[in-house]
Amino acid sequence: MAVLQGLANKGAALDFLSSLPADSYIYSHPMYTPTVFDSELAAMAAKNGVLPAGGKIAKIGLPDIASIRHAAGPEFTLLDGSSRQIGSRMEAGAAGVIATPLSHLPSPFPTADLSTLQPVIDASQATLDALPDRPARTAYLRRTAFGA
Repeated sequence: MAVLQGLANKGAALDFLSSLPADSYIYSHPMYTPTVFDSELAAMAAKNGVLPAGGKIAKIGLPDIASIRHAAGPEFTLLDGSSRQIGSRMEAGAAGVIATPLSHLPSPFPTADLSTLQPVIDASQATLDALPDRPARTAYLRRTAFGA
């Protein structure tokens, strides 16, 4: 997985995508680059033959998921970065979700039924949201995943 990092514009992003090996996945997060993988970049990448196999796309809403899905087509595996409204995100076109609040769910996994699982995830997200900053959230996740 290659991180889109420090890309000043869509041209730089296309150059970066063209440098990746076939079947690469990308990670796009606005914290790491001013140019993120959006529907416009997805369409440009597809047109130029440099569309990655898929990617985890962070900080996007439901309309963005649908737009990227439409622009990239079915061959692009869109992994959403939010654990909120997983069912709606999957319906919008996400192939799956990779999100921080999912990293420490108990083992054995509570259930595969989303209607039962979503409230567990929402409670975890609410706990994380109540913490003051990223270091506090990281410490909480480590404690929860690995013990005191």
